[in-house]
Amino acid sequence: MSDRLSQKLLTEILSRLPVKSLLKCRAALWNPSVRKIVKIHFPKVNYTSKGPFIHSLGFGFDSTTDDYKLVRVVYLKDSTLNYNEFPPLVEIYSLRSRGWRKVDNNLKYVMREGSTSAFLNGACHWVATKEDGISEVIVSFALGEEVFGEMEVPDCLVNKYIFMDIAVFDGSLLLVPFMKFTTERCFSVWIMKKYGVPGSWTKLFNISHLEWIRRLVAFRQNGKVLLAKVDGELVFYDPKTEEISATEILGNTRSFYLDTLVESLVLLDEANEFAEEEASEDDGTNGVSKEPSSSPDGVDKDLQKISEGKKNANSPMILNEANEIFEEVAPSSNSTIDKANEESKEEAQGESISTE
Repeated sequence: MSDRLSQKLLTEILSRLPVKSLLKCRAALWNPSVRKIVKIHFPKVNYTSKGPFIHSLGFGFDSTTDDYKLVRVVYLKDSTLNYNEFPPLVEIYSLRSRGWRKVDNNLKYVMREGSTSAFLNGACHWVATKEDGISEVIVSFALGEEVFGEMEVPDCLVNKYIFMDIAVFDGSLLLVPFMKFTTERCFSVWIMKKYGVPGSWTKLFNISHLEWIRRLVAFRQNGKVLLAKVDGELVFYDPKTEEISATEILGNTRSFYLDTLVESLVLLDEANEFAEEEASEDDGTNGVSKEPSSSPDGVDKDLQKISEGKKNANSPMILNEANEIFEEVAPSSNSTIDKANEESKEEAQGESISTE
């Protein structure tokens, strides 16, 4: 029996679940380097009494307070442009204080529903629309000052795309527009070479003559890109040859995303299921117990190499069940954490021998 579920079947399953079950979704921060997670209390800021609401999330590190923060922007779904009566609400979750707090704001934009966020230069970034409900703009939120800012998108992209994903690529902001208002199956990929300078937007390449492409998911080191089709299929595309190759991977187009990973030794106070299931068996070296690896079970060696080698996290990548297709995303290198673990084990072994 196939382990793949079609989007139609997933919709059918979810439609039969009790509303209570669907509302029990909880957020969690996970650090794969130290194998720890922390569950986040569900935020209280919402517009439940006014009707359906939408929220956009952003996550990053505040170097001014040495704290990781989660930003949440909430606004009404059907009255997103009535700012005076129902202004957007903003709240921040602090990893240091382990709590939510509301932030005053004068935000006059609406983040695109389902759009991604990108963290760069101490700020979270989203693609949003202005008060006219049409003009696209990049909204930034500085985690240190906790204020919003604005950046313009390339002129040729204004009012031409239903969605634009934003990401960080090679230390710069990247715009990936997809699904145009027109029937033309073509979009371009842009990079901001100088942060905050609209005139520095540069087109990387075009993707044309492709039918039913929904969005760009990830880049590969060999120059190919991973695309998600409307039906949930993932395919590889070579911008140079314009050739497409199948991956035989199916899913929901919204479940695939493009993001960055920064390795960290931040200690969280709750061990995750992977760590709890680790066996603490003796490794046979003079009574020294075997240390758990720095990566959870189920993550293949290629993704471990990516996590170990990309300290600066400049290249976007995707984390999903199809790990084997990303063997070329980034070059491997020796892990500082693994090296430290080895040195620690050698020291422990030496101490054990010396006490005998």
